[in-house]
Formats: sequence, structure tokens, C-alpha cells
Amino acid sequence: MFNRMQGWISDQLAKRTFEVMTDSILAEIVQFLTGRPMVKRNLFSLRRDLGRWFFDNSFYPTDKYLGTHIRLQMPLIGIGAPAAIFLPPIADALGTELVLPENYAVANAVGAVAGSVVATCEAIVYLSVHEYIAQVDEMRKMFTRLPDALQFARTEAAQRAEDIALRSGAVSPYVSIDEKPNGMDSYRIRARAVGNPRLMSR
Repeated sequence: MFNRMQGWISDQLAKRTFEVMTDSILAEIVQFLTGRPMVKRNLFSLRRDLGRWFFDNSFYPTDKYLGTHIRLQMPLIGIGAPAAIFLPPIADALGTELVLPENYAVANAVGAVAGSVVATCEAIVYLSVHEYIAQVDEMRKMFTRLPDALQFARTEAAQRAEDIALRSGAVSPYVSIDEKPNGMDSYRIRARAVGNPRLMSR
């Protein structure tokens, strides 16, 4: 629908989309390496902002008097399946070599698999008549004192979260507790266990 509205055929739309993505990647690289933001491209910035003009004139030269260049002083290393598609024109524009390591296409997938293992368990503590009830999943236990009920809920939720993380493949998970009031004489406790997956352990 969009390409019909613009009067473009599919190939033209694909070409324009690729050009926009290339421009965005170049801008991100330059801003990241220089540590300086670049103003958005508009008629005012092209006339008044030197940084914007320098960037555009380096990659899309239009000035009839001055030539400018931005060159990357190191190779560009690409990972992820789209790297071989999107990065060659980036490397050419920056005047550098593109390096695609062995198995580059699945590098991001390995990172996703190797992410942290996270497990949670929630507990609630509330007043029922003259006793406090600590409930963790299907387990309920009654206490006469609120501090005892809260301590039980914290310990039980933490243990369950850790057990879930370990069963899920975490190595030495770290457990944190978040405790908040949940209305009058009621508290909600959330235990969160986080650890590296077993495949990363030595």
C-alpha cells in the first residue's frame, strides 16, 4: 500500500529502505565513536550545523569547493545473520575492511542462548482474624506475630526461586527479595533468582 501511494515499485521501495538503513548505521557509528550527538537532518541543519554538513558531505558529497572524508582507522567486524547484507556498503563508505568471523551468522544466537537464567517466586502475608497467614504458592502457614510470618515468606520464596533457577540450569544463582505493602495488614514478597546458564560455567 505504501509503495503504491508513493508511486514506487517494490524494487524502488526496497532500494530506498536499504539506503535509509545504511545512513542510520553510518550515523550511529560516527556518533558512538566520537561520543558526540548529531543534529537531525533538515534544511536548517544542512545550512547552519557544521557537523551535520560534514557528515553528509563526506558520504554524499555535494559541495563544489570542499571535499570531506570520514575514515574508520580499524576493520569493521560484523556478527549476526544480516551482517553480510548491511555492512559491506558501510565498510566501503568508511574506507575500511569488513571482517566476518567464522560462524558470524549465529553469533547473536549464541549470545541469546547464553543469557542469564531468571526465576521468580511470590509470597503474600496477610492478617486473618487474629493470625497472620504466609502463603507461598499452595503452601499456607499461620503465625501469631507478623515478623515471623514475613521471615518465613522471605525464606520460602527465596528457596523456591533458587530451586527453580537451579533446575533451569543456572549456576550459583543470586537471590534478591522485593517486599512491598499490599493493602492493610498485607504484604507481597517477590524473590528473584538470577544466574549464568550452566553452559558458561568452567
